[in-house]
Amino acid sequence: MIFRGSSQIIGSGSFVPEKVVSSVDLLDGLRSEARFGIQSTWMDDALGIKTRHYCEENLLPSDIAAIAAQEAIDDAGISALNIGAIIYCGITGDFIEPGTAHIIQHKIGAINAICKDVSNACHGFCDGMLFADLMIGAGVETALVVTAELTKVSRLFLPLLEREKDIDKFSYSLGALTVGDAAGAMILSKKTDPERGIEVINTVSDGQYNDLCSYRIVDGEIEGGMVMERISYIGVRQCAKQLPATIAAFNEENKKVTNLVMHQVGKKPYEAMSKIVSKVLTYRPDNIPKTFDHLGNITTATIPLNYDLLKKSGKMNAGEKMMFVSNGSGHVLTWFGLTI
Repeated sequence: MIFRGSSQIIGSGSFVPEKVVSSVDLLDGLRSEARFGIQSTWMDDALGIKTRHYCEENLLPSDIAAIAAQEAIDDAGISALNIGAIIYCGITGDFIEPGTAHIIQHKIGAINAICKDVSNACHGFCDGMLFADLMIGAGVETALVVTAELTKVSRLFLPLLEREKDIDKFSYSLGALTVGDAAGAMILSKKTDPERGIEVINTVSDGQYNDLCSYRIVDGEIEGGMVMERISYIGVRQCAKQLPATIAAFNEENKKVTNLVMHQVGKKPYEAMSKIVSKVLTYRPDNIPKTFDHLGNITTATIPLNYDLLKKSGKMNAGEKMMFVSNGSGHVLTWFGLTI
């Protein structure tokens, strides 16, 4: 489904904690080679994920989300009082209820904002952007879209992995260890120039693949896992399938896109998506940020954090074309086309 954009991004912010945890240390701790013949360098070699960052145990998602949100507010040059809506998009929140957006609202002093939580696996932030854009089209002046991911939940898989005796089940749950902690935020506002801002949003869902990545708590214990190769293949295939329609709606004349931000879960899907895009678009390879190698899969924070890094690098210029592509379990995928 294709939507026409009503908003522009006027500010961004991000947060990455200091603590670094290597893939080798995680697999060594699980004795993966002695138990299953899986070398401690497997995540480095097969996935390209060498490290990820973890927050201190006392931090909550709202704590790091508020840091990224405040940075985005400062970058936009506005007051928190100007924010009309807050959409929180993390996979995990502070509580089952209330919604984490309410807690963030209190922490940053955005007392005039309505608050909503949106959850849709790794894809949550793009859903938040879509809903914020629709709200702005309906009359909201300014919206904060913010997310934070803490791996406390994924680390609940460690006891399961430690006692698992079946290599297939071990491998199925191993994807939980690819994720890292981070937060990201964007401020969206009504377009001030019809030639700039978000122009097209192309989003699709295919529920037949809902079983490829999942987790839930049963009787106080976590269960679930990820069929990594399969879900990566589905994501890359859907990326290629939806790109032509997105281009047709966005930038058909010259297909020149200077900046590209992609969801990142590992080396192979990142390289495959880059290859697909390079056949259709003209872009600068150095304007595709790569973070999976040192941050791991930061799920919903991938898009806002990589956008923020690209902006801080000084490589983004007014008037240039830009695209985002993100996907998540379910399966869901969205392309964004915008003019900076």
